[in-house]
Amino acid sequence: MPKVPLQPAAKFVKENWKIIATAAPVVGETTKKAFTIGRKFIEGSRKTNYRKTKFINYNKEILPNLESKNRIQLHKYESEVKQFIKQINSEEEKGSNIKKPLHSKRINKWNEILVQLQDMIKLLDYQEYLRIYNDPIYESAYFKGFERNIVKIKEHINNQNQKELFQFINIQTNKSIDEIQRDFL
Repeated sequence: MPKVPLQPAAKFVKENWKIIATAAPVVGETTKKAFTIGRKFIEGSRKTNYRKTKFINYNKEILPNLESKNRIQLHKYESEVKQFIKQINSEEEKGSNIKKPLHSKRINKWNEILVQLQDMIKLLDYQEYLRIYNDPIYESAYFKGFERNIVKIKEHINNQNQKELFQFINIQTNKSIDEIQRDFL
């Protein structure tokens, strides 16, 4: 590392000490502001938007625990994901064509989550209908808030009209009639 000669620097400071004394606080304050702005920029770039945070939350916490959720929670998740897809579609319509591939990628990722939610709803609905069918006094915690579904299936069971029961379950769960007949007999 080269050595800086001190005599010329000392001479400069001695001759210009008034200017240096007045400029030093300004330089120090400017440096402090620059560091503050840099820190805020770095912190701001670390922040993620709400939808991205929710996407991460869905993948890490919600989707792995879907089986433990009730119908209201699953319905809330489904509605929320549909709303996110609408938002992205709206942004895509308002935005430029340059961002279209980015929006399409986001929509596809959210659609994957939506499909998983809808499939889990259908699966859990089917399991609960089967439990209700096999145990007339069964109280479903899963359908809490969706008691209308329980009333309808119990009506179909009490009417002893297998065809209507199978059609109801088919409409609610998209299971095939053959599969329903096999499980509900």
